[in-house]
Amino acid sequence: MVALEVHDDCHGVFLLRNGQELGGRLLGSSFVAPWLTVINLRPEGSWRARHAVMLPDAVEAEAFRRLRVMLRWKCAQAKPG
Repeated sequence: MVALEVHDDCHGVFLLRNGQELGGRLLGSSFVAPWLTVINLRPEGSWRARHAVMLPDAVEAEAFRRLRVMLRWKCAQAKPG
């Protein structure tokens, strides 16, 4: 993954190294901690999840905090569908 775009409705887009974009739902099974975040995304039309690991030094501090809060409190509560 080269880039991540996150929407308020718990949908996200992974931009892969080959230029492909994978859009889908951010899963509540994503792991969130101050030192590491593992983002689980289920692409639309697929039954398999894709995963991305993010470390705090790779992202602006405030953006990383907002992402962690969203994954932990909003997307963990979201119903699939």
